[in-house]
Amino acid sequence: MSNPDLVARAKSAFKQMAKSVYILSASAEGRRHATVSTAICNVSNDPPSLLICMEKTASFSQLLAPGTGFAVNILGAGQRAVVDHCMSASGEARFEVGEWTTLGGQPALSGAQATFIARVNTIESYQTHNIVIADIEDSVYSEEHSALVYVNGTFVPLPAP
Repeated sequence: MSNPDLVARAKSAFKQMAKSVYILSASAEGRRHATVSTAICNVSNDPPSLLICMEKTASFSQLLAPGTGFAVNILGAGQRAVVDHCMSASGEARFEVGEWTTLGGQPALSGAQATFIARVNTIESYQTHNIVIADIEDSVYSEEHSALVYVNGTFVPLPAP
């Protein structure tokens, strides 16, 4: 059984975990789609793969099925405006801020710290979220090493060391 008090405390505690900020993007059904995420990590180096946790109710989650391709864009310190706009807009309007290009058939954010082109391998359902394992098909990265992280309920730019 769910314990509402524990859920609330855990959500507050989760915000203390500093996380990289990502925009997932995809071309599907003749349209571009995007969402902001902080719940992504690498799974394996060989073959390269990622793990993504996504709320089942998220519209982007509805696009994902085994074999679906998408991009994972890791944001740099100077890309806060892209995140803010993506979170406040919907549909194609999410692509109005930032310079977007195409990589591996997917929308990719130019100037991202790195972009992975991935394909869904497996989706497991767990409570409120889907756990997606995706195989990386291609990747590009920047020589700039800044980061945008989410911690304590806000986005924080970390300049290059």
